[in-house]
Amino acid sequence: MDYQTFIFTLIFAHFIADYAIQTEWIHKNKRIGYWTMIAHCSIYTGCTGLALIKWLDYVNWCAIATLFISHFIIDKIRISEKARELLDIKYGWRHQWIPTFVDQFLHFCILLVIIIQYR
Repeated sequence: MDYQTFIFTLIFAHFIADYAIQTEWIHKNKRIGYWTMIAHCSIYTGCTGLALIKWLDYVNWCAIATLFISHFIIDKIRISEKARELLDIKYGWRHQWIPTFVDQFLHFCILLVIIIQYR
């Protein structure tokens, strides 16, 4: 798999896992406890991990763990009440795209680090 195809596949896998496969139930309940967030991060790691494994030609458990843990931390911070409260006070309802943009930017930074580190 060439580099451009891999990047496209990884980005596609990211959006499929983070949006298309994430059900409404997972979206609502990942704020409540850890098990739903773990399920969401497992789905994400599975999708993006498959693309990564295909590109590396082997399973790199450190890269897989990095995907899971970083996704868990980033999403948990994003959905925290403190973060939501801060953004609402500072920016109001007009700028609700900011948390989504920052969330996606951080996820792509992690993917970039993994690509550079493990290839």
